[in-house]
Amino acid sequence: MEKDLSTFIAASKKVVKEYIQTRLSLLKVQVMEKLTHAMGLLFTIMTAALLIFLFIIFLGITLGIWIGTLTGSYALGFLIVTAFILLILIILLIFHRTFILTPLTNLMVKVLEDDAGGDDAETEKNISDAG
Repeated sequence: MEKDLSTFIAASKKVVKEYIQTRLSLLKVQVMEKLTHAMGLLFTIMTAALLIFLFIIFLGITLGIWIGTLTGSYALGFLIVTAFILLILIILLIFHRTFILTPLTNLMVKVLEDDAGGDDAETEKNISDAG
């Protein structure tokens, strides 16, 4: 009887150790997946920001030349465009939490939560199917 109990405890100890190692490996893979997804999203946002920046530069040059042609002074045209861009920049600086920080934070949280929610449910299903 005592031999069976010690054999059971040894076998259980081995199974628990393997289970913990497997869970740690799964956790590492899940973290890497989330980090990869977040980095991809960050790269996409940075690329979009660069393209928007280039668009604004070329639009500003075009509007400066056009307004300069209408007013007869390129300097005045570029001054008007610069004042408009400065006004937009001031508005963005005042409301940066509302227009930039909060939406990006919510997007990152949503991306990380969506990944986490599916993994736990799938893991629980796999565990119950294996048992």
